[in-house]
Amino acid sequence: MHGEPERAQLAAGIAMRLARFQTRWHVWLALVAAVATGTSYLGIRELQLKTAWEELLPTDKPSVRDMEQARGRVKGLTTLTIAVRSRDGDALLRFGRDLSLRLEREVVGEGAATAIDWRIDAYEQFVERNRYLFASVEDLRTVRDAVRARLEWERQRRSPFYIDLGEEAPEDPRDVIERLQKRRRDESAGSRVARFPGGMFVNRERTLLAIFVRTDMRASDVARTSRLMASVEEQIAALRPTRYHPSITTELTGEVLTAREEHDALRDELLLATVLTTAISLGAIFVFFRRLRTIPLLGLGIALPAALTFVFARFAVGQLNTSTAFLGSIIIGNGINPGIMWLARYVEERAGGADVETAFSTTHRETWRGTIAASLAAGLAYGSLMITDFRGFRDFGVIGGVGMVLCWTLTYAFLPAWVALFERIRAMKTGQGTRSALFTKLAGVSRRAPRTVLGITVTLALLGAGAAVFAITMRDPIEYGFGKLRSERETTSRAGKTNREIGEFVGQAERGNFIVMMLDRREHVPIALARLAKLRNGPDGARFGRIRSIEDLLPTEQAPKVEILREIRRLMLDAREHASDAQRARIDEQLPAEDMRPLTDADLPEQVARRFTERGGERGRIILVEPAKGKSIWNGRYLVEWTGAMRQLRLPDGSRPLIIGRGPVFADMIESIWIDGPKAVAASFGLVLVLVVLSFRRMRYRLISMGTLLVGVAWMTGTLVLLEALRQWGVLDTGVSTKLNFLNFVALPITFGIGVDYATNVVSRFASEVESGGLDPVGSAAQETGGAVVLCSCTTVAGYSSLFTSANRALQSFGLAATLGELATMLAAQVVLPAILVLVLARIQNRIEPRSPPIGSR
Repeated sequence: MHGEPERAQLAAGIAMRLARFQTRWHVWLALVAAVATGTSYLGIRELQLKTAWEELLPTDKPSVRDMEQARGRVKGLTTLTIAVRSRDGDALLRFGRDLSLRLEREVVGEGAATAIDWRIDAYEQFVERNRYLFASVEDLRTVRDAVRARLEWERQRRSPFYIDLGEEAPEDPRDVIERLQKRRRDESAGSRVARFPGGMFVNRERTLLAIFVRTDMRASDVARTSRLMASVEEQIAALRPTRYHPSITTELTGEVLTAREEHDALRDELLLATVLTTAISLGAIFVFFRRLRTIPLLGLGIALPAALTFVFARFAVGQLNTSTAFLGSIIIGNGINPGIMWLARYVEERAGGADVETAFSTTHRETWRGTIAASLAAGLAYGSLMITDFRGFRDFGVIGGVGMVLCWTLTYAFLPAWVALFERIRAMKTGQGTRSALFTKLAGVSRRAPRTVLGITVTLALLGAGAAVFAITMRDPIEYGFGKLRSERETTSRAGKTNREIGEFVGQAERGNFIVMMLDRREHVPIALARLAKLRNGPDGARFGRIRSIEDLLPTEQAPKVEILREIRRLMLDAREHASDAQRARIDEQLPAEDMRPLTDADLPEQVARRFTERGGERGRIILVEPAKGKSIWNGRYLVEWTGAMRQLRLPDGSRPLIIGRGPVFADMIESIWIDGPKAVAASFGLVLVLVVLSFRRMRYRLISMGTLLVGVAWMTGTLVLLEALRQWGVLDTGVSTKLNFLNFVALPITFGIGVDYATNVVSRFASEVESGGLDPVGSAAQETGGAVVLCSCTTVAGYSSLFTSANRALQSFGLAATLGELATMLAAQVVLPAILVLVLARIQNRIEPRSPPIGSR
């Protein structure tokens, strides 16, 4: 083909001119890179980190959409809890009361807290004031009949014609009322007031008291919640707690503080991860190159693209979330690979005696194809996540994809300038390449027994692929145990421990463990309650627990009760005419009000109705649904069932009520994994396949590259399945979930892109050596380039392994899956690929070289 030599000549000419330009203007290029790097790092200081679960979901998901609509209607969806401890119970209650009143005066207001929940006796006081309406119809009839009978008996006794026949007097109505009241007191012995001494949220021992500060702020809005916490702490300090008792201490907890702790810890962890990744990568670089200057060279080379990636992220996605928080370390570990491949070839050329400009030109010409293919493959693998709706995947793909392109482009633009600058300061010694005995031995095994190596490795790959198919088709591969994906801080931090202590004596509603259902019309509430009651029970038991509405706070059967109470009032007024002064006083005390009427939502005290009150003052359009007894809110399967049952509800107009809570968010995350995960994997594989096809002219090199990649992926998935099996059998537990979840699913598509990186670089070097007539194509590809491939893998593994510094177990699971994928594809390139290349080279040589004549034939 006439086009191939022309393209090769064109590429050589571009490489030569670029090398000449970088050699002559290296000082200015280095200065531009340094200024751009510094400016970029200043630009990313405002990039925010948000760690809320809903930040991972797309805005059109039902749970996110419902949440946004609910925030416009409901106040106080977020809670900051104040925990007060003391050895003196009386002092504890006094301080708690004074602090709560002070907070209501000083903190509740526009832009801060919306309410302070601290009293639980308001409802009991309301019930006491309206005790007759809260009595049963049967009890009221009993009282009415007793009053009527007693009144009739008293009238008969006062009649001048009354004859005492020794009849037993009817029961005194006062005794009837006392008996009924005693029964009511006995029945309410387990009420909230009885459970909470002093009418406040305090444990039975009166050593721990809780005050709940409700706010409209998102728990992930660290700036605003920090100001709220500072304001609360200021009010606590103003009261001087030790004035009440020396043992009084306070601490902030609840979802606001938990989110703040998670945010701060994640921020510190990602900084630590970035530092560790950089240190480990540069250390591995020194071990490989055995030249001290390579550390600052590659460090300077990756600094600019890494910084610009997050400048782009600031404007493209606006913020980092739990999924993208550690992309800094991942991009450094992976994005440094083009620089490693370039520098390894440059050192090889300089070791062969080439001058700087010539070494630049040769390195550009011989490495650009393999490195750009590898970087584009990684970028496309990241970019494949952009087709998903799951925001955690999509943002990861946007940042990672652009980052890979920037790393390759800026490495080839500015790394040679830094190298030239260092060469100017002190020239590199020639005669010493980068070949390592370790890599020579590793590749040597495959070269000596290629068929044996292929037989063993392909068999293992088939076993791994079979195990993965079995796990997907016969067993559910999704991790439903969200408790395994929680941050370890929730169980180990002081705030987490205090939350659990408070949770032991407050109800589900105060802890926020419920799903909120919101309706647009008050008249739909009874219909929704009836339909929820029908949906509650499923084939495997209760789908959800108690259903609460404002109706539960009002008396039932009020209309007949009012009629009975009016009759009782008339009878008691009649009896009053015949009573003594002392009896009249008792009658007046027990007499039902003259204006007795059915109670409505508006009669409820503000604190009592707060859970069912909207921002505009509307009451009663909110329903709270608690989890079924014995069900965990961290059980993903149950959350899907619970949420799914509630989403089945339809109102008379065909609409679906808003559903808000942790359950819907987690249910949507699981759905997103099932829908978006396979799409991302398929897109990544397809894009990588197309890129490999475009990167190599010969079909054999395309097949070799993709085959090596698939072997590595099969090893990766097989290892994950094996680890899960060992955990279930009780043989080995890594402490990290190996099932697929909303974060580690990302490891599958990006493994295709990053894994093919190693195969394409080695195959590209092999093809170049074959075409140029190299003496040892397999040795040059597997040992010279292969050594750099191992180094690239080490830096990428360092980036993924840094995720283990996080206490977030979902991130740890991603780190484990990605690390296994990286090691598997690297080993495939170092063990399987050399064996394939040996056999391929033998076939090429057999076709090209004539057969040697038999001995003695001359």
